Amino acid sequence: MALHELQQCLTLLKQALHCPICLDDLKSPVITPCAHIFCNFCITHYTSTKRSVKCPLCNKSITKRLVVTFKTCCKISLFSR
Repeated sequence: MALHELQQCLTLLKQALHCPICLDDLKSPVITPCAHIFCNFCITHYTSTKRSVKCPLCNKSITKRLVVTFKTCCKISLFSR
């Protein structure tokens, strides 16, 4: 792998570890049905202030019920193998 490709991978990894709402490191990460990851507090606060809730990144409709913790998501993935 070329140095440029490694730098791109590192940049993407750093972005994936940050919450797009608070722009800080992920804390208690949760994943939406549209596969975006946020801090649990951030997305909970965001969804509690809206009537019709849409993902802040892609604008797809989301419900609090369908937002799952990253631990739960990983467990489901392991059991489905």
